[in-house]
Amino acid sequence: VSDLIADNMQTTSPSPTFQCPDKTAIKIEVKTDEYPWETSWSVANKCNGDVEKSVPFYTYDEELFLYSTRWCLSETEAIWNFTIEDIGSGGEGDGLCCRYGDGYYNITVGGEVVGSGAEFTRSASHVFGSGCPPTVSPRPSFSPTETTAPTEDLCPDATAIELILKTDNYPGEISWTLVDDCTGEEEGALPSPEFPEYNQYLTVYTHKWCLPESAWTWTIEDSGANGAGDGICCGYGDGYYILKREGEVVGSGGNYTRTDSHTFGLGCAPSSSPRPSDSPTKSSAPTEDPCPGKNTVKVDVKTDYYPDETSWSLIDECTGLLLESMPSVKIPQYDTDVTEYNHRFCLDDTQWTFTIEDSQDDGICCDYGEGSYSVQVNGQAAASGGAFQDSESTTFGFACAPSFSPAPSAAPTKAGKSSKSAKSGKMAGNVAYSSMSFSMPMDFDIDITQDEPL
Repeated sequence: VSDLIADNMQTTSPSPTFQCPDKTAIKIEVKTDEYPWETSWSVANKCNGDVEKSVPFYTYDEELFLYSTRWCLSETEAIWNFTIEDIGSGGEGDGLCCRYGDGYYNITVGGEVVGSGAEFTRSASHVFGSGCPPTVSPRPSFSPTETTAPTEDLCPDATAIELILKTDNYPGEISWTLVDDCTGEEEGALPSPEFPEYNQYLTVYTHKWCLPESAWTWTIEDSGANGAGDGICCGYGDGYYILKREGEVVGSGGNYTRTDSHTFGLGCAPSSSPRPSDSPTKSSAPTEDPCPGKNTVKVDVKTDYYPDETSWSLIDECTGLLLESMPSVKIPQYDTDVTEYNHRFCLDDTQWTFTIEDSQDDGICCDYGEGSYSVQVNGQAAASGGAFQDSESTTFGFACAPSFSPAPSAAPTKAGKSSKSAKSGKMAGNVAYSSMSFSMPMDFDIDITQDEPL
């Protein structure tokens, strides 16, 4: 491999002549264990999904040897993900240390060590970089240019969706679906008559659709590792995928296990309202009510590159009770980056406050991924966002029921005079206790016997 430089153990310092004008230098050092061919690694750009450089399995062949790979990173603004893998111990992995030698790895960027390790099992990862470059939008005052007016609209009066996928060494293990969330219809699938099974390894496939605007979910699956899945990167090739809507990247990846998915689009078209003569009840809706007699509260969160920094809560403002939260026993901590998590709850009428927090005070958009969140009540938008700092809160819902307050007059009510309905076991009216009365309409049962006076 031309760009691999096998250094002697004593030559661990970088060469002073290696420079990167206007770029950032990176060096990956790997000291192998007694089974060097079991090790592979890759560096991928998480902003666009491209694999910058990789060393496949069966590349290293010297035991207990220090390999060094140096190059200039292609982008000055990016989020990089380094992943190292080991397929020892029957595929379960045994790292580089310490059962079969004292191997280790170091990641040095711009002269600074940003990651290192030795003891792991199947894989280890490190994320580093300055952040993805901001998306540049044309100023409103500019005249139309090629960026605002494409020379050719491939999908007039429709939405252009494009999938670019590079297979790994086992293309037959890959399958995917594109589903319209508003209609439930499958717009595309692989394998299918329209898209036959991939049969070329390390090959880029491109698929395009022209579809009416909607909300879609694209899901990819991998059947490798005896059904457990090993993604399309980076154990057996540097595969990847990029999903675009109208030319903008809405999903990318490759280093997953069994499945990965992305939800995107502007949303479903509003359903038609009932005619004035129709009864505006839930029974007039054509679809089944998922929460009969209650409110459907939907919380959708798309994570950024650091999902474990995100948490949220939904509180009943009228009672102060915590209704739902993440992380919790019911909803574990998010652990997958650039992934949409969907939650639905059936709740009684009340007033809610939704609060989302980020432990690093940089929100979920837009420095480290374009995360977002939205909250809906019975299909109506109640809260949304993504670009905040430490936290963001929104209060919405129904007015709280009036609290029971003492009557203005401290004079006792006529508690000794019951209504006629008391003879039949019913009592209606005000309830008095001591000198405090409550304006509280009641209708309840009281068992009355001759032996126990009221």
